[in-house]
Amino acid sequence: IAKESLLEALLLDLEAINIADSDVALVFVTGDLTWSGDPHEFANALAFFQSLCRKLGLHSSQIVIVPGNHDIEWVKGKGEVDENADLNYSTFCREFYGVTPEKSFLRIHRFIVNGIPLSVVAFNSCRIESKENAGLGFVGRDQLGECQRFLNSYKADREVRLGLIHHHLLPVNYIEGMDWETKKVSLTLDADAVLRCLISSGVRAVMHGHQHQPFYSSIRRIVPG
Repeated sequence: IAKESLLEALLLDLEAINIADSDVALVFVTGDLTWSGDPHEFANALAFFQSLCRKLGLHSSQIVIVPGNHDIEWVKGKGEVDENADLNYSTFCREFYGVTPEKSFLRIHRFIVNGIPLSVVAFNSCRIESKENAGLGFVGRDQLGECQRFLNSYKADREVRLGLIHHHLLPVNYIEGMDWETKKVSLTLDADAVLRCLISSGVRAVMHGHQHQPFYSSIRRIVPG
């Protein structure tokens, strides 16, 4: 018995929850498009997203993607990352979106959905990816500063603001692994800085990937102002 493709499975899932193709306005992708960041894997990912756009009647700008740790290419046999580790992901972004991505891969989108303004800040948290730092995310001041400048420059009535990131901002595993060689830690090193930035900028929800654990949490921070 032939197995359905990823696209077919996704469309069947939408059908199962009574969502028609024409009802989908945006698609958010929280990384790990590939297993090892190889060019042929990104070619498959590109074909998938192009087919998804055609099927749902979406423009590529309506699909917001952040990189996952598997999308950064390690040097085979050494478990190291070279200076061109994110080249294949960058090429994928250029081919899919039609423009060269920001150096940091930060994406900021503003949409109007059913008359309601929607801003989406999509962070790259895979900036220190390596064998030694496996599972550790980091966003950095440059992305946070750009996020704040953009969101603080304009505020529309009824605007909804969302964040997108690969690594978790809060723990999701019952216990994190402690063996350095086999650990599957899920941690963003500057998570509190990210949370404070988003809260102070009026972002009320963040979606993540990485450990693929069913997870929902509500959090508060005391933020100046």
